[in-house]
Amino acid sequence: MLQKSLRLNPDSSSAHFSLAKAYEEEGNADGAIAELEQTLRLTPQHEKAHYVLAQLYRKVGKPELAYKELKAHEAVLRLKRDDSIRLLVTEAKSR
Repeated sequence: MLQKSLRLNPDSSSAHFSLAKAYEEEGNADGAIAELEQTLRLTPQHEKAHYVLAQLYRKVGKPELAYKELKAHEAVLRLKRDDSIRLLVTEAKSR
């Protein structure tokens, strides 16, 4: 089903992420990693993809790549937090 969805819409980062999670559940780490990498090519700020990819890299013995993805995950979280703070400040100023 997910693969059919991707054939119809190959630029769907959510479909790639869902397929990655399915591969991960099946124990197909290589397939999951490939789909997560595609998810991040399409949506670089995909917080969950960075985190899951870090976990998979650690699992397959690639600690340097795991560290890089954890740092990317943290950076995305910081950006989202900063955006939320900016929005709250803007809303408070407009009252």
